Amino acid sequence: MSTNDINTEKFRLQDEEYIFPYHYIPYMESNHVVLYRQHRYGYEYFCYLLHINEIVQRLSPNSLLDVGCGDGFFINQVVRNVNCVKGVDLSERGIAFAKAFNSGNAKFECVDAANLNETYDVVVAIEVLEHIPDEYVKTFLQTLFERVRDGGTVIICVPSKNVPLTPKHYRHYDFTLFRQQLLDSGIAADIVSHDYICKENKILNKFLEYTHNRLLIINARWLHKKIWKCYYKRLRYADESNSGHLVITLTKKI
Repeated sequence: MSTNDINTEKFRLQDEEYIFPYHYIPYMESNHVVLYRQHRYGYEYFCYLLHINEIVQRLSPNSLLDVGCGDGFFINQVVRNVNCVKGVDLSERGIAFAKAFNSGNAKFECVDAANLNETYDVVVAIEVLEHIPDEYVKTFLQTLFERVRDGGTVIICVPSKNVPLTPKHYRHYDFTLFRQQLLDSGIAADIVSHDYICKENKILNKFLEYTHNRLLIINARWLHKKIWKCYYKRLRYADESNSGHLVITLTKKI
């Protein structure tokens, strides 16, 4: 293929399909092909990401740093209208995905946030703190606030204690635990708000269990559209007893 070929209509049509690498949807399992991949917790995942993005949009920052950005989904697919955006993670594989899916001006780097020099208007750490060993929590929180400018905002999202602890997490949270960790860190910060997000709903959980499993997948768009509208309106906010996640917004004291 020559450089002239990339200007053809056929090339454009093909290139536009690489919004997601569709060749990776089917995959081999043992000795057979599986045609679908699924993320049963997609409603919940988008719920807390969009909730955080609403906070970001209200702040109208010029710069944002996503610490522990993983594959960059929040920056690449959710955040809008921020001039300077950067994601960092210790996973080389995660950063490779983030760079591959980046179609904007975001920058991604496989580096410890503690080794950066820049400061940002907003720093987010989404579902990261639970991955930090107990002895490093203080240092990690201090790093987040070192990366935000004076008067800037740090947004932290963590799984709630209502969610069973998984092998890859060190702990899950309620507000009392987070506040104590913040006090132990010695950081000069004000807690602006703490929101319990993603209310547990047994009916929805059963529906997803029976309609998204190894034997059956129901993918009616009209149905998912109605479910999502109801989910974000009625199940977005929760309380301490029935939430899936806790989102804390803090400002760095000047």
